[in-house]
Amino acid sequence: MRLAGNEKQRLRHRVRFAGLLVLAALPGSCKPPVVQGRPWEEFSGAKALAHVQALVDFGPRPPGSDAIKRARAYIRDNLRATGWEVLEQPVTRQTPRGAVTFVNLIARRPNEWHHEGVYLVASHYDTKIFDSIRFVGANDGGSSTGALLELARVLDHHRGLAA
Repeated sequence: MRLAGNEKQRLRHRVRFAGLLVLAALPGSCKPPVVQGRPWEEFSGAKALAHVQALVDFGPRPPGSDAIKRARAYIRDNLRATGWEVLEQPVTRQTPRGAVTFVNLIARRPNEWHHEGVYLVASHYDTKIFDSIRFVGANDGGSSTGALLELARVLDHHRGLAA
């Protein structure tokens, strides 16, 4: 996904967190969207849980690890499969372990970028680092990311809600 320089700067200033997955639902016009069906009934807890299981199967996902790179590819591929463009935003922050580079994933609808407002739904997909236990973040970054990926799928069927 390519953003114009000024759009990229604005997005960088708005998203300053690290290790996030962000869905940006951008309003398309002043007309109310035409929505068919009941999107809230289409959300599948089973599908969201399958995403959580896939993330947990990668193992601990601390920044910079092979597992976080595989998780990022999994998330990116699933978002693209449901019609979202994905921007990667590396962010380096000082931590108790020194400088660490995190990568935010920002998903948006192609050709629907508008400046009058952005609605963000966010989750983190990385895991904390523990030296004494194997922490896979199922109920931490996993569950919220699974829910966000399922939300992205549902919104694909209801573009008026995400445009």
